[in-house]
Formats: sequence, structure tokens, C-alpha cells
Amino acid sequence: MKTLVTADTIIRSLLAQHPQCREIFNHYGMAGCGNHGPEGPEKPVWFFAQNHGVPLNQLINELNSKITE
Repeated sequence: MKTLVTADTIIRSLLAQHPQCREIFNHYGMAGCGNHGPEGPEKPVWFFAQNHGVPLNQLINELNSKITE
């Protein structure tokens, strides 16, 4: 499978292209991060994983799976 999301992918850009990924971020706590607005934070995936205690590889795999459903 081609990697679509990497550790350095910016969340806001990812959500703009693949809004279905919001479900995964919300599952891990982004739903409460309302100060970023509906577009999501201008932070990379690795930053989100680190700050929400989610294993980075697990998060990347889930996001890529969601995109390729």
C-alpha cells in the first residue's frame, strides 16, 4: 500500500483533502480541540500523536486505511 499520510503531514491539509479522517482524530481527542476551528490544527500528525498519547504508527495506519476505504 502506498503511504498517503506520513508523520509530517499537516492535519489541516489532510482534513481538507480527506474529511473522513476527522472521525479518527476525534476518536483520539481532537473533538475537544475547538480552538483550531473546523479545519483542524496547522500541526503535523506526529505532534498530534505525541500530545494525545497515540502511537504514531498506529495513527498513520488508521488514517491511511480510512483514506483507502
